[in-house]
Amino acid sequence: MKIETILLKISNYFEDNEIPYAIIGGFSAIVWGRGRSTYDIDIIIDHKKLKIADFVEFVVEQGMKTSEYELQEAFKEFSHATILTMDPPFYRVDLRGIYSSLDRETIEKAEKVKFKDQNISFASPETLIAHKLHFGSDRDLEDALVVFIAQRDEMDLDYLVLLSNKLGVGKKLERLIEISQEDNELHSKE
Repeated sequence: MKIETILLKISNYFEDNEIPYAIIGGFSAIVWGRGRSTYDIDIIIDHKKLKIADFVEFVVEQGMKTSEYELQEAFKEFSHATILTMDPPFYRVDLRGIYSSLDRETIEKAEKVKFKDQNISFASPETLIAHKLHFGSDRDLEDALVVFIAQRDEMDLDYLVLLSNKLGVGKKLERLIEISQEDNELHSKE
């Protein structure tokens, strides 16, 4: 099964069952302009609205694996549960609940984007960039920069600054903006 098919099936399940969610991480970066591959799907859901037994049954019917116990423990411990495909290339879905006001805000600010003829809730570019700056790996910083450059004319910069400051990455955002301006100047000279 292709990773895009998994994304469509799981997001469709959440839509059909009226469970608020947001696709975050690499897939969100791809949707907002970052050309790259990913082998997992990261999702925040309103876990209190999830009927775990029904969801596990759905997951198993799709040829994937998780357990009620794993989901219950993950939500209880404010962690994430992993759903695995059972056939190569062994994709995974990391599912986490709403554990903070920032998690809730991520879902509330999510934007519906048409992906393969289906509307899916993706973390907004602003949310994605701020959180990528917060996580701070080389790949996260590259994702943040590329999404910023791709979306800079469409974003709510005031909200991005506010959220970055909440996450303690205001200085990283300032540097990202400087780099993007240098990139813009370089390309305008070509």
